[in-house]
Amino acid sequence: LESVFVKYRKLGSMEWRNVRIDREILDFANPMQSAWKEDSYGYATAQWDMGDQVGGSDGTYELIVETRCKELVGTPETFSRYTTSSIMGVVDRVAPKLYGSPLPIQEVLMPGEEIALMFTEPILCAEPYTFDIKVDVSGMDSRYFDKLNNLNIICKGNKLAFQFDQTEVAYSELMGNSFNVTLSGIEDLYRNKINQNAPPIKFSKTFAELNLNKVSTSFVFLLEGEACPETNDNVRELIASTLAISDNRIQLTNTTCQEGNETSAWVTILPPLKPASRGVRRRLSSNVTADNALSLSQMLKKFSKDNVADGRKLLERNATTTAFRLHNLMVNLGKDDVEKYKKSIEIIRQEDMIRQGRCNEEQTAVGRFRAASFANEESVEDSLEDAVESAVEGVLEEQHVQMKHMEEVLEEERVHMEEVLEEEHVQMKHMEE
Repeated sequence: LESVFVKYRKLGSMEWRNVRIDREILDFANPMQSAWKEDSYGYATAQWDMGDQVGGSDGTYELIVETRCKELVGTPETFSRYTTSSIMGVVDRVAPKLYGSPLPIQEVLMPGEEIALMFTEPILCAEPYTFDIKVDVSGMDSRYFDKLNNLNIICKGNKLAFQFDQTEVAYSELMGNSFNVTLSGIEDLYRNKINQNAPPIKFSKTFAELNLNKVSTSFVFLLEGEACPETNDNVRELIASTLAISDNRIQLTNTTCQEGNETSAWVTILPPLKPASRGVRRRLSSNVTADNALSLSQMLKKFSKDNVADGRKLLERNATTTAFRLHNLMVNLGKDDVEKYKKSIEIIRQEDMIRQGRCNEEQTAVGRFRAASFANEESVEDSLEDAVESAVEGVLEEQHVQMKHMEEVLEEERVHMEEVLEEEHVQMKHMEE
C-alpha cells in the first residue's frame, strides 16, 4: 500500500481534488503525517476544515477515498488502484433570515389568529425545540407565555407560528392588552444560527378590543362512543344543556354519521340575546361567568377529549357520559368590529406574498404568476389584486349572511317572547275575572 487519499469535488464538477490539511495532501498511508491519528482499534481519523479549500463556495460536495498500491509488472493500472463510491455532504454557512414582517402585518391580533414568522430557508423544527420564544402581556406579570406554557406552537419548513392557548387563557383577559414577543435561537437544518452576534427578534402587537356580546363562534363538533342521534335537536340539546344556555343559540349544519357511533356537525353558537342572569352558571366550571359565544366555546374546548391527559373527556348529561372533540374553532365578529378591523387589499396582498415567498420553487407570489406566462408586470399586479379582492368579498359576504341569519333568529325570538307575554297577560286577566 503506497497511499490512501481523500478526494472531493462539487456536485456537477468533473475534477476531483485532494483533501489538504495545512496545505499538505492528506495521506492515511503516510505514518509521518501528524494530520491523522489511528486509535487502538485500527481506525484512522483526521479533522478537515473544508473552508480552507472550498472558500465561500457553499453547496453539495462528493467525497471518495482512493487507494494506490505498488504496480505489478504486466498488470493493468486498475489492478493497483481502488476508488470507493462517493458519499455526499452539504456545505452551508449561511444563516437563515427573517423574511418580511411577522404576520399578521397589522398591529391588532384577533382571537384565535396565529402569529407567523417566515424565514429564508427551512429551520430546525425537531422537538424539543432549540429556539426560545417568550411573550410578555401587559398587566399579566404572573402568567407565563413561552414554548412550554400557554402557547400552541407549529414549526414546519421555513415557518414558525404560534397561537395563545384558548383552553388556558380566556380572551376576555387578553383583550385590549399589548404584548411583546422575543424570539431567539433560530437555526437552519445545518445549525447555522440566526443573528448569532445580534439581538433577538422582537416585535409588539395588541389584542383587538371587541364587543364580545356580538361575537358568534363556529366549530366542528365530533360526538363519539354512542349511537348517532336521530335528529340535530339531540346534539343541540346536549351542547345547550351542558353550557346552560338556550338551545336557540345553537345552530347545526352538515351533520353526518360515521359507522353508526360517530356524529360530526358544524356548530355555531350565536351571541347572547341578553346579558346572562346572575343565576346562570356553567356546569363544567364555576370560574366561567361570561355568556358570550367565545367564552362558551373556549370552555367547551377546554373540557373536550383533546385536552385530557388520559385521552378521555366525559361530558356529563343525566348521569350518562359522552366523549367529544372540538376542531377548527372560528370566531365571527360582529358587524361593527368587522368594519373596524377590516384589512385593506394591500395588507392582504403583502401577507400573501410573505407566506408564498419561499414556495418549492423559491419564487415569490409575483414570480409564480409571472411563471404562468402573464404578459407583463401590470397584468401580474392586476391578477394578484383581483384574486385578493375576490377572497375579501367572499369573507365579507359570508359575514353578511351570518349577520342576516342572526338577525332573523333574534327577530323570531322577539316575536316568540311577545306571544308568551301576551298569553300570560290573557291568563292574568282571566284569573282576575
